[in-house]
Amino acid sequence: MMMDPRVTKNLTHGVYLVGTKVGEKRNLMTLAWLMQSSSSPLMISLAVSARHLTTELLRKSDFFSVSILRPAQKDIAKKCGTVSGRTADKTAGLALEDGPEGLPILKDAAGWLVCRKTAEVPCGDHIVFMAEVIDSAVQGDDAMVYRS
Repeated sequence: MMMDPRVTKNLTHGVYLVGTKVGEKRNLMTLAWLMQSSSSPLMISLAVSARHLTTELLRKSDFFSVSILRPAQKDIAKKCGTVSGRTADKTAGLALEDGPEGLPILKDAAGWLVCRKTAEVPCGDHIVFMAEVIDSAVQGDDAMVYRS
């Protein structure tokens, strides 16, 4: 049996900003590989490239935020997904609020979550972070969907 890697082009994903804060360093990264992994307690899992700054920051902190992007926020998704937080402040110029633990949350996102990291598992070239949702809000029902 031959695997056809193009099959992943048919998978759909939401589009999110993962927010981290370690000391004074705040960062946002665009992410599509996120899923709910438990209902009780409410938990999510996300996969982040092992080489990204966000992975380093997630490993140094117990908490992170997730802002659920709207379709009209494609420019924000592009900004936070194509520039490294090592060389640029991706929070600059964005309408953010400070969530619990000082985590960056996009003000006009469709919704947001604040999560407490519970585990991490290596998975190929990514790290899967598992977390319990400790706070959240819905601010709209028009979440962006991405198809790779």
